[in-house]
Amino acid sequence: MGTARDDKTLDGTRLGARSMLGPIHAFGSGCFFAFGVIYLVFVHSHYMFFSNFVFGLLGVANWLLVARRYRNPTSASSFLAIVYLGLVNVAVHLGTDPLPMVFWGISVAIAAAFLFDLTGVLAWVTLTLGFYPLTAWLKGGPFASRVIPLDPFQCDLLSAASYAGLLSFLAYTFVLFRRRLDLAIEGLTSNADALRKSESFLSESQQIARIGSYDYELATETWTSSALLDEIFGIDSSYRRDLNGWLALVHPDDREGMRRYFADEVLGRRAPFDREYRLARREEGREAWVRGRGILRLGPDGRPQRVIGAILEVSESKWAEEDRRRLETRLFLAQKLESLGVLAGGIAHDFNNLLTGILGNITLARSSLSREPADADPPLQRAETAAMRAAELTRQMLAFSGRGQFVIQPLDINLALSEMVELLKSNLPSRVTVQFDLEPSAPRMMADASQIRQVVMNLIINAAEAIADQPGVITIRSGIRFVDSRALAAGFSADGMAGGQYACIEIADTGPGMDAETQVRIFEPFYSTKFTGRGLGLAAVLGIVKGHGGAIWLRSAPGLGTTFTMFFPRAPDEPLKVSPAMREPDVACGSGQVLVIDDEAMVRDVIGDVLRMGGYQVEDAIDGPAGLGRIRAPEARYDLVLLDLTMPGMDGVEVFVEIKKARPDLRIVVMSGYNRGSVLKLFTDAVPDDFLEKPFHHEDLLGVVKRNIRNDDKAGAEPRLAE
Repeated sequence: MGTARDDKTLDGTRLGARSMLGPIHAFGSGCFFAFGVIYLVFVHSHYMFFSNFVFGLLGVANWLLVARRYRNPTSASSFLAIVYLGLVNVAVHLGTDPLPMVFWGISVAIAAAFLFDLTGVLAWVTLTLGFYPLTAWLKGGPFASRVIPLDPFQCDLLSAASYAGLLSFLAYTFVLFRRRLDLAIEGLTSNADALRKSESFLSESQQIARIGSYDYELATETWTSSALLDEIFGIDSSYRRDLNGWLALVHPDDREGMRRYFADEVLGRRAPFDREYRLARREEGREAWVRGRGILRLGPDGRPQRVIGAILEVSESKWAEEDRRRLETRLFLAQKLESLGVLAGGIAHDFNNLLTGILGNITLARSSLSREPADADPPLQRAETAAMRAAELTRQMLAFSGRGQFVIQPLDINLALSEMVELLKSNLPSRVTVQFDLEPSAPRMMADASQIRQVVMNLIINAAEAIADQPGVITIRSGIRFVDSRALAAGFSADGMAGGQYACIEIADTGPGMDAETQVRIFEPFYSTKFTGRGLGLAAVLGIVKGHGGAIWLRSAPGLGTTFTMFFPRAPDEPLKVSPAMREPDVACGSGQVLVIDDEAMVRDVIGDVLRMGGYQVEDAIDGPAGLGRIRAPEARYDLVLLDLTMPGMDGVEVFVEIKKARPDLRIVVMSGYNRGSVLKLFTDAVPDDFLEKPFHHEDLLGVVKRNIRNDDKAGAEPRLAE
């Protein structure tokens, strides 16, 4: 659109343009009419009067019939032919020498005005050079008798009129040319402004889109670039701009591939340049990416001559894509771990029920064999030890699922780390050095000391095994760090963690590091790069951290070691009221009536046998509705209810609510394989009087029952539900 307008504007400034045809036709025809009148009045030649009028009418007819229907050169040529013949007619019939010169000058001016190009002017000059020989031959030959003699007055009059006409034409032409020149200057100025605006718009658009341009000359093997491309590349005007200079800007890992691509694809197959690649420089600590596009221009001989194109900075989009993939991977892993956690929690709960039965039966067996020979006890002791180890495994599984038993209280980070490492140093390889980088002002955090020790122990042992037999360093750091919600989401975190200040523990090693595939699976249960069948390991670490409402980051790369960074909620600055330590259970015999509600027959039987052995009367129910039926019976005189949390149909929470409606004064102890904190969150208005975690020893069972049954001599007994 701009090009068409510009061409039209420039075409209107040419003296030979269509806009000039009308005025020059009018001027030429007017000259013929004016000279015809002069010839009639002063020369008294009717022939010259009529002949000039005829040529004037021919000029008007040429404008009406030719100039309006045909292009400028055709109408100009036809009008010039009319003028030429008219001038020949005048020069032949008038016998004075100055007039032919005058009209010859006029004809040259008209020709230049119409054609205004080298070809037209040269053609008209060639015709006018034959003007004198033609008119001289005609006056001396065929038209010798037609020559009109002129007296000096007539000659001077016609000469003056001719010169006046010529000068008028030149003045008119000058004014018109000046007007066209002003229009041309105005058009050029407008075009220059439009060009500047277009260049500014293009520059700003490229700046916004981060697109730089280049031009590579194959003959000299040098390239030029825009200022924005220099900014993208991070170079200045003194940088070496040849092929090797460009390759030096490319990331070392991509350099050889880009060299082959340019030589084989672009220059060899003459394909367009279109490739994303990394730059050697880093931006914001991350790799800078660009996308280059270009086309190959061929010379007249068909050989490649130059490559011109643009380079788009795509770092932010590549980073966003990498972050999106990383988040998708972490989301997938989180969902996978969540599913495994649910599975592990369910298995641990059911397994705890079995272990409760096993431990209880072992206790009963040892009790029944108390008067038998002592050699019968070791097998039962080994069976009890194996059951306790199995119980430890279930606790790890619950920790992995985030449902482990935590006693949350303020914990001094630096003191806990120092004590833990001192205990572990003797078990670490001699080539492994442990360094501390503990911030003196590190805040206390809300955590379970034993669980945090397990986390640190697992991470340090894992780091030592990664270092193996090579000399290495394990660095333990502590401190306080502000972390925003986006950064927390990039790691493995508990649901709903908000940005803010967190207590930080970091374990870093100088081992071989991990690749991306290993990092994705590192928190899976029983996954190991060394050997299989190790246990939950880092899976338990993740579960414990998330169970504390914290987050964990993993940073590792092959050859660069591994760093685990954990964030935990800070403890309030004011002193907290800590729950009193549990007293040793009093297992002396008691009395009272106890109702056991549990869907596992083995658990009911074991609890009943242990409590009866302790002097209590025991009844049981297989589920919630059966238990409620016994409690609502008029003859029911229960002192305590042992209620399982997870049962089919009505779960423990629903049964608890109904029992409190029927017997508000009846004490209830909830039993579960899940931890105390997870269980208590399920109760809203009222909470159980006590809690018993499966699996449990018979001493724990008897102690909980004894302190929750109100006897006359124990009227001051208090419930022992931990806060």
